Amino acid sequence: RVFSWGHPAHGQLGHGTTGEVLERAGRVDYELRTVPGPVSVPPESPSLPPPKIGPIACGDHHALLCSINTGSIFSFGFGGYGRLGLRDQADQLTPARVPLPHGAKATNVVCGGTCSYATTTGSAVLFWGRTKATGEATMYPKPLADLAGWTVSALAAGRTSTIVAGPEGVASWGPSPAYGELGYGPDGPKSSTQPKLVDALEGVRVLGAAMGYAGALLIADVGGAGGGAAAATGGGAATGGGKGAAAGKGAAGGSS
Repeated sequence: RVFSWGHPAHGQLGHGTTGEVLERAGRVDYELRTVPGPVSVPPESPSLPPPKIGPIACGDHHALLCSINTGSIFSFGFGGYGRLGLRDQADQLTPARVPLPHGAKATNVVCGGTCSYATTTGSAVLFWGRTKATGEATMYPKPLADLAGWTVSALAAGRTSTIVAGPEGVASWGPSPAYGELGYGPDGPKSSTQPKLVDALEGVRVLGAAMGYAGALLIADVGGAGGGAAAATGGGAATGGGKGAAAGKGAAGGSS
């Protein structure tokens, strides 16, 4: 089952409500969900049972769920800038299936603050939403052309910055302002709108990655006793796009 709790605005908890309560003088308040509650994930067809959920992710005001038996993705919450991947900007109060490119099956999902990523069985990285404060939004999942040919083993997103790793190297990108989380060094660029290799991590085999509001964290196999070490740290670390491990005003948890 999947459980969520916290602030229900925009439907980001997936419970079918925004939690709005009309107070005196027309003031709107919210009924916070302080106890974990189950999130109902719809079956992909009437003849099938509900999907078995594995990877999950939270952004600032949206969430993603990935089915481990079908490779499908479900999204809910704030729809601004296409971050839900549903081809519009409407809020979604309960999990809705995200249309993927033909034949694509997701293996992992990652949320940035206002965007979403997925990795697929074909080693593609899909992107939708927006990372910059200006420019067009991507309204549905599309392959990230800059990573064509990569075999991505780790992917993480913060508020606006992203880091990926694979046999090809470690690359990061993010618009200004950035706070050093891209790892380019004191003489390198302060930001990048396209994936750029992190030279300091050349040859490092990355086992996992995380990114927070203004920091990044990698764990890498450097050999020797223990077989793993933290390769790089920044000013903070999180698995979603906010200042905490479960970003935004709500949190989500799942088990299968």
